[in-house]
This record gives sequence, C-alpha cells and structure tokens, in this order.
Amino acid sequence: MDLSSALLSCTHRFVWPLAHMVAALTSPRASEQAELMRQLLGMQCGNGLMHESVHVDWVWRCTRPVFEWANAMLVVLVEQVRLGWLGMTCLV
Repeated sequence: MDLSSALLSCTHRFVWPLAHMVAALTSPRASEQAELMRQLLGMQCGNGLMHESVHVDWVWRCTRPVFEWANAMLVVLVEQVRLGWLGMTCLV
C-alpha cells in the first residue's frame, strides 16, 4: 500500500464537527440549527468534548483528543443559537 492509499484509508468516512457548527451558525432556520446541535452532541466520543473529526459509523472513533478550537466554536454556536431563539443578536 502506498502512502496516499494509507492516508485515505485512515481518513475515509470521517466528518468534521466544525463543518456542522458553521452550517448551524449560518442557517436561518431554528429547526436546522437544533438538528445540527443534536448531531454535534452525538459526536463527542463519550468524553463530552469536540474533536477534529468523527467516524460516521463508529462515533467513538475520533481524531485529536484535545481540539480546543472545536470546543470553543461549540460554545459560540450555543450562545448564538440561544440568543437567536430569544430574538436577540450578539453585537461584537
């Protein structure tokens, strides 16, 4: 197996939680935001933290056990969605 095949087999079928967060942050629909947040909570690999990527079939298989960027983005998402549901905006 060559290097590119080995790398593909290691990364195949993984999704990025950050992509879900961006989709939720940019969605105007509360129902879509709620669904994406529900999916994100299922991507925590059993430790309550976000990760760089999560396998789509085995959600306990994650990359980067410490990925603070994703944890920080989740906090931003929760705050923005909560404010949006309250009819408020965050002025930065």
